[in-house]
Amino acid sequence: MSKSDQLTITVTVSVIAIYLVILITGFITRKLFYLLPLLNIVTGCAILMYWIWQQVQVKQHVIEPREIAVLCFEVITIGCGVYYIAALQMSNWLKIVQYIIFGMHLLALLLFLVFMFTFKIKRLI
Repeated sequence: MSKSDQLTITVTVSVIAIYLVILITGFITRKLFYLLPLLNIVTGCAILMYWIWQQVQVKQHVIEPREIAVLCFEVITIGCGVYYIAALQMSNWLKIVQYIIFGMHLLALLLFLVFMFTFKIKRLI
């Protein structure tokens, strides 16, 4: 296993651990409704910043519809998180949206980890 694969797996496991710690801490302290939007906002901002950083380094820009869909989803995630924190009344639909977004991010991380352990590319043909 290459060093970049090990680093990627280590970072992914660390982020999954952060997600699980926040989930458990939120349930124990009953502050999950305050922690989930913050985590969703941080995750959305991190994904957007990573994408922007990669686009700055690329010489020829080709943006696919899948990228646009993911970026729109992350912008909506950030917007819902900010609205949830800023709203004085806690709407049930906002709670459900925060849970769904949290679950989608965690599921994507777990699937990425499975992908990293399953497929090994030794050389391109």
